[in-house]
Amino acid sequence: VPSVWFESFGRTALDMISCGLPVITTRIGGICETNLENISGLNVDPKDSSQLAHAILQIINNDELREKFSKNARQRAIDIYTFKKTTEQFINFFDKIID
Repeated sequence: VPSVWFESFGRTALDMISCGLPVITTRIGGICETNLENISGLNVDPKDSSQLAHAILQIINNDELREKFSKNARQRAIDIYTFKKTTEQFINFFDKIID
């Protein structure tokens, strides 16, 4: 997801993470918070095609790294982004506001 514009969340990255795919995102906006550096994938600077190419090759050429990112990505989606988890976060947020 080599975005060059500010993305507040990055739904595309979340979709890939949910499928257990390693992700490469740019360090811009909230998209790199969805994809954690060296945990679920890699982050590169916006508009830096050489960094992007290097990141792609790292994931393609390193089975162990790719498997680690895939496993971590799927687990991250389960731990944080399921309907149940996000609903709980909203409820907790509103409970704090009400109190």
